[in-house]
Amino acid sequence: MFALASRLQNIDEGGRNGSKRNVLRDLNTDSESVVKGKRLTPEEVAEWWAHPNESDIDGIDTTKDWGKIRGYSRQKYDASRKIMILDAKKDVDAEIRRVLMDNFTKGELDKMASGNGVTVVVENMGDAGSYDPVNKTIRLNPLYSKSDSTITHEFTHHLRLKDNKRNGEVTRSRIEDSISGENRNLEEAATTAETLTRLTPYKKVDNTGYHGSMANWNDKLGHELVDRDRKIFVGNAEYGLKGLRGKRAIDAVETKFDESEISKLKMSYSSESAKTTLDKHRRDVKK
Repeated sequence: MFALASRLQNIDEGGRNGSKRNVLRDLNTDSESVVKGKRLTPEEVAEWWAHPNESDIDGIDTTKDWGKIRGYSRQKYDASRKIMILDAKKDVDAEIRRVLMDNFTKGELDKMASGNGVTVVVENMGDAGSYDPVNKTIRLNPLYSKSDSTITHEFTHHLRLKDNKRNGEVTRSRIEDSISGENRNLEEAATTAETLTRLTPYKKVDNTGYHGSMANWNDKLGHELVDRDRKIFVGNAEYGLKGLRGKRAIDAVETKFDESEISKLKMSYSSESAKTTLDKHRRDVKK
């Protein structure tokens, strides 16, 4: 399914006579020929793979129910629809796209969906979310599939990697074939900083993440660190206010990073600490 989603997003291949394909035209109309099934063979998808716009695969390019998303320009709405979200319930799918439209510009959404794009899947996992830069895949734990901070964090990793115009020491991607040590510290710290800068509207985050690890998972202190950094980057930490997007967000992180709490991050984020966070969240949900 990941390979099929990537194929659909690669508009430079699969058109007739070398022409570029239109993903939105495909997503807006169901074909008479629809291939169904979760475990498809190469033979079953061969015709679609050759020319994706001429047939459909159920769950890949069949029409989605996005009718409840309102209040955005058609251009931004269409940009968000180019991002593939697999096996998500309708309300989760809509919420992810709302977060993307609130926290990124249309140009940034287009950049994230360019080339082979990015594919989102909601599945049980130890962390709240993760980004696979090799396969351009974002995974979200079901408990955090509507979390604006988690969604924005993982997509910011992807945007940092895709945006080759970034040349700042802090805001350019540190993701390589292998990432560890100071590069990993900076990648996560800078991504967290940019996430906080972008969040719109700002509200109490449901996952303090790396700030929480710096506070030894003291919930109150973790949120204090988050709010402190939000104020540094945006100038406010009041709930309901807008953050920054595009170049303004990048410049704010680049110039104010050294003042922030998150700049002091030293990675000690283990799967066990992630499990502790998830267990706490489950208890909060039950309450």
